[in-house]
Amino acid sequence: MKTSNKILLGGLIVTLIFIATVLIVLKSRYQEEIQNRQASIEKQERELEPFKYVNISGNIRIRWVQNSEQKVFVEADNNSIEQVQTVVEDDKLTITYDGDNSESLPVLYLHRDTLRQIFLQGKCNFKTEHEISLDQIQLTMEDESRAILKGKSNNVVIQCGGESSLYANEFEITDCNIHTTDKSSAKIKVTDYLYIKAENESSVLYYGKPENVNINSSKEATTRGI
Repeated sequence: MKTSNKILLGGLIVTLIFIATVLIVLKSRYQEEIQNRQASIEKQERELEPFKYVNISGNIRIRWVQNSEQKVFVEADNNSIEQVQTVVEDDKLTITYDGDNSESLPVLYLHRDTLRQIFLQGKCNFKTEHEISLDQIQLTMEDESRAILKGKSNNVVIQCGGESSLYANEFEITDCNIHTTDKSSAKIKVTDYLYIKAENESSVLYYGKPENVNINSSKEATTRGI
C-alpha cells in the first residue's frame, strides 16, 4: 500500500474513532438528562369537591379519563407542581397554570364520568385518554388551545376562536352546533344534524355525512364535507 493511501486510511480511522467517541458522550449526557428529569417529576393527587364544569387556563396538558370515581392527579417537576392551581366553586373546577417551563409541561389527569361544559384557553392541550361516551357537552376554546376528542356524544355545542384547534373526527356526534372564528380550525364527525357558523378565516371539516347540514359561512372562512 502506498504511503499516501496509508495516511488517508489512518486519518479516516482517527476520524471515525473521534465521531464514535462524541456520539457515546452525547448519548450518555442525554440519558443522564432524561434520568434527572424523571427523578424530579412528582405525582400529586388533589382532593376536590364534585364538579360538573371545567375551566382550564395555561400551557398545561389535560388528560380526561372517563371514570365513575372522581380523581384528579397532577404530574410535574418539583418546581412547577405547586404552580398548578385547582379550585372547585359552584360545581366548576378551575385549573390554572402560570408557569413557562416549555420543556416539561405539567400533566393533569382528570378522572370523571361526565362533564357538562369545558372551557379551554391559554394554549391548553386537552385530550381524552380513551374513548368517552356522553349524552351532551358544551366545548369552548380560545387563545391557541388544542383539543383531541375520541368517542361519541348525542348533542354537542362547540365554539372555537383565537386560533384554537379541535380534532374530533374520531368523536361521533349525533347533533352538532359549531361556531368558529379568528383563524380557528375544527375537524368533526356528525351523523344526523349539523349547523355551522364559520367566520374570520376559520375552517370546519366535517366527516360522517350528516343527513341535515345548515352552513352560515363568511367569504374568508372554509367549510367542507369529507
